[in-house]
Amino acid sequence: MTTLLDGDRSAPDLGSEQRLPRGALTYVRVRSLIELVAGAAVLGAGAALIPEPMWRVVAIAVLCGLTVIGLAIELPIIDRLRGERLSFSVRPDVITLSRGAVFRRVTIIPTRQVLNVEITEGPLLRHAGFVVVRFTSITVTPSLGPITRRTAQRIREIVLSPDPSPDVS
Repeated sequence: MTTLLDGDRSAPDLGSEQRLPRGALTYVRVRSLIELVAGAAVLGAGAALIPEPMWRVVAIAVLCGLTVIGLAIELPIIDRLRGERLSFSVRPDVITLSRGAVFRRVTIIPTRQVLNVEITEGPLLRHAGFVVVRFTSITVTPSLGPITRRTAQRIREIVLSPDPSPDVS
C-alpha cells in the first residue's frame, strides 16, 4: 500500500492501492470542526428561542454537552478512522474506492461507464491544497478526496483516456 506524497515529481502510479495524501486528515478535521460548530450554533439559536426559561437552560446545557462529546469523539477518533480507512486505485479499466473501518464499503466503477470526472475545489480545499474528485456515471458514485490536484488530473487522464492501455505509470 503506497501513499501519494505531495513532493513526488513523477506521475503517480494509480493502479496500485493508494491512501489519502499527507495533510488530508487535517482538512477533514477542520471541516468536521466547522460543521460541528455551525450545527451547534444553529441549534443553540433555536434553543434560545424556547419561551420557558427552565427548558431553555436545559436545552442549551444538553446542546453544550453533546457538542463537547462530539468534539471529543468526532475529531480524534472518527475522522482519523475515516482518513486512514479510505483507499483507492485507478486503472484504465476500473476504479476501486474502499472506505470504512467497521462497515467496509468497496465501490468498483468500470471506467467505460464514467461520463465525466469532475474536480471540485472550494475555499477550504484550496487553502489546504486539495481537491475532491466526483465521477459522473449512470449510477450514484461516492466522491474521492481530499487528494492533490496533480493526482486528480492524473485520475481524469486515466479514466477519460480514449485508448485504455495496460501501462499507466
